[in-house]
Amino acid sequence: TLTPKELRKNTDNLRGAEHRRPVDAEAACAPAEVLQPFGFGDGGGGATERLLDAAHLARACAGVPRTELSSVGAFVERLHAQADRSPPPTWAGELYLELHRGTLTTHAWLKAMNRRAEEALRVAEMVAQHRPSAQHEADLDRAWKLLLLNQFHDILPGSSIRPVYTAARAQLDEAIDTAERITGTGDAVLNPASTPRGGVIETGDGSIVFVEPIRPLAAVRPVATTPSQPVVASDRALENAHVRVELDVAGRIAALHDKRSGRNLASGALGELVLLEDRPMMWDAWDIDRYSEDKVVWRQDSPVEIERVTEHELRAELRCSFAVGEKSRVTRTVRLDADSPRVDLITEVDWHETHRLLRMLFPAAVRTERVGYDVGIGHIERPAHRNTAWDRARFEVSAHRWMSAHEHGAGLAILNTGTYGCGAAANAEACTMHVSLLRSPVHPDPGADRGTNRFVHSLLPHDGGLRAVTAEAEALNRPLRHVAGETPAPFVIETAGSAACEIAACKAAADDPSRRVVRVFEVAGGRGSCSVRSADPIRRAALADALERPIDGEDLAIDDNTIEFRVEPFSIRTVLIEPA
Repeated sequence: TLTPKELRKNTDNLRGAEHRRPVDAEAACAPAEVLQPFGFGDGGGGATERLLDAAHLARACAGVPRTELSSVGAFVERLHAQADRSPPPTWAGELYLELHRGTLTTHAWLKAMNRRAEEALRVAEMVAQHRPSAQHEADLDRAWKLLLLNQFHDILPGSSIRPVYTAARAQLDEAIDTAERITGTGDAVLNPASTPRGGVIETGDGSIVFVEPIRPLAAVRPVATTPSQPVVASDRALENAHVRVELDVAGRIAALHDKRSGRNLASGALGELVLLEDRPMMWDAWDIDRYSEDKVVWRQDSPVEIERVTEHELRAELRCSFAVGEKSRVTRTVRLDADSPRVDLITEVDWHETHRLLRMLFPAAVRTERVGYDVGIGHIERPAHRNTAWDRARFEVSAHRWMSAHEHGAGLAILNTGTYGCGAAANAEACTMHVSLLRSPVHPDPGADRGTNRFVHSLLPHDGGLRAVTAEAEALNRPLRHVAGETPAPFVIETAGSAACEIAACKAAADDPSRRVVRVFEVAGGRGSCSVRSADPIRRAALADALERPIDGEDLAIDDNTIEFRVEPFSIRTVLIEPA
């Protein structure tokens, strides 16, 4: 990594970036030195004798930048000193990597399992604070470390060899099993989401009931009730109080009627599957090339048999099954629950293709030039047009729990439980969103993605705002669930102003289990205040950093066991609470 070519690369790139900047004053502020990490391989290997010799030779060698051995800390100190004298140029918005788009999809089962483990461990932490024990602390610590280990490059991106995934599956199974054991199961129902949630839930014997809304973080014995309107099913249609969905003969959604707005939000066949040729020119498991979008080798347009598999006043389901490609098969279930604004698509794929990409399309009847994407904490908007080379390069992007095409007064969001590769393309009449489900590379793992895969996506009509979208996406990923024993909500969290907050964590503090940590983040891009009212007396409360260390001067006033603090757009706030 310390060859003359590599040493020149950073400075040449920086010089090129300066030449592309429209403001010469900013170019003049470019750093005088560049950090060049080095080591053996790309897995964290250290310096070798040969690399150190190369570094010494480059100290005063014509044709390469003057090079000296130093530390990251010393480099950062010099960079800060330079910034104090002359503010460096800044970049606003996304730093999009025009490469390795396939890592958002390859080994799709691992992406979904990673999401499931994250959510299961959050719930386990919530439950464990009511039943503290040293064993729970140790088990959660190990489970989180197993999860984080498998988020390492190249594991979670899907670009490792097969033995890595054998180990990853076993380790994530252990993490999820640990979380489920701590959470337990019983006759109480927990709402792990940040907003009151009710609706349809399955019981232990497999039946379903409709329960009244439960406060966030509370576990209660549910009160069964009846919805405002039952679900009605026919041969190719489902309808409840919020939506009516109609299927065509191929099992695609031909119409999605939003009863609030009176609009059909389908501009084409929603949920249609297409198969693309997927032979990247360079890195097989890593890349998706743009030409793949022009090479459709199969699409879901042949008539299929559609059957009513569930027909209940609380839930109705339509199902179809069909072949995909040369050796694969899909079973698609369209589900609608009573009083739910979401239409759930459950797609099960027995996948045995090679160099094929399976996508699901959602042509929405909305006029927009930009599409919103969830990025874990907050959301961003990206252009849905292809005006410039930069726009065209973003044909495949990342999103966490949702993406949304919307205009003033109406929109359609696509929610998911563990897919990340997606994109959108708009014209004057509609915006077609897509989700990439499966790939089939042969290197470095020739069996990547092959086998049985299951996906859950939800279509959510909305009013053009994103508060309901974030709340429904959270509820899809953190559904009501059975737990052992009733527990009151430890806190009631409310926001004022234009802000909306999601509970990221509610758990015992890492260094002192007698203290509690509440972590929230602002999801709407608004400003306001967030109040936390504790069910138990509070002795002291303070804002803390992400490592749960109190921030000097950030103690919070306590009034009737309630604390309040300001939140800014997409900000994260960690509160450390000491009980009285």
